[in-house]
Amino acid sequence: MVLERPIIETHDDYSLWRDINAGFDEDKNFVVEMGYVNYDDRESGGKTIAVVDSKEAYHLAHRNGVKLVELPELIENKFGDSTGTALPSHVKEVFGRILDFISSSGIRYTLKDIR
Repeated sequence: MVLERPIIETHDDYSLWRDINAGFDEDKNFVVEMGYVNYDDRESGGKTIAVVDSKEAYHLAHRNGVKLVELPELIENKFGDSTGTALPSHVKEVFGRILDFISSSGIRYTLKDIR
């Protein structure tokens, strides 16, 4: 991702690790990505990715009074937690809150699961 910002992550000692990052993909779409790994079963890891196409991302930025390139920072400022101590369930909840924020701004996104 380009202009990637870390939003939140769990502590490394938890058996289920999650993190969220926001940035732009190679097609200039805005992306919010939640990665996860189950250290007890490493084959169960993957990512859930919310993709906002570039035109919708421009509208999201405009509606929130920021430049397009500032969207990752906006998400970090609204939802970020840099302590690295969040519970996996809290990270998943934050991902849902970010998606709610995007949709409540009248913006559509697509979800992709990558395993």
